[in-house]
Amino acid sequence: MFLLQKTEIQNLFLGYLDRRNHALFKNIYHYKTGNKVQSKTVDSDMEGDPKSYFYQINDVISQNKKYYITQSTSILSSGLSSHCVKVFSIDNDGTLNDNAQLIKTQTGIKNQLRYEVDLTAASNRNNQIRNYTIEYDKKNKIISIPLILDNSKVTSKKIRYQFKGQYFEKI
Repeated sequence: MFLLQKTEIQNLFLGYLDRRNHALFKNIYHYKTGNKVQSKTVDSDMEGDPKSYFYQINDVISQNKKYYITQSTSILSSGLSSHCVKVFSIDNDGTLNDNAQLIKTQTGIKNQLRYEVDLTAASNRNNQIRNYTIEYDKKNKIISIPLILDNSKVTSKKIRYQFKGQYFEKI
């Protein structure tokens, strides 16, 4: 099944090929620059790479350039998933930049924030985990991700990054 999701952002589409029986996804980035419609697929050299599916996209302007903040999930097994906030931009020549860096962390300016949730970990077995997905507050431009302890326990606490005009910075 091929799904094409029109985003709230003008001229940007996300599509993915869904093979639900194997939880594999193939992403297609479809966007318009000027009067030209362009597409890009992302290939992986890893055999059995489940890829991810994108379920939300928002935009921010930093230094007169528009950046796209995407949210995605990869299904790794019945109890293990990976969650990601990734930044994209469209360069002046019309190419999609999937390595745009806009997230300021302790280790430098990054392109993405990624974490894994293991619902089968001993620390999560009697833990009522309600919300372990990425949240984005569009009005206040805040990315929230769950705080996950070293033993894989998902807590109710959140790590938050707010857009401060140039970068998303931890608050």
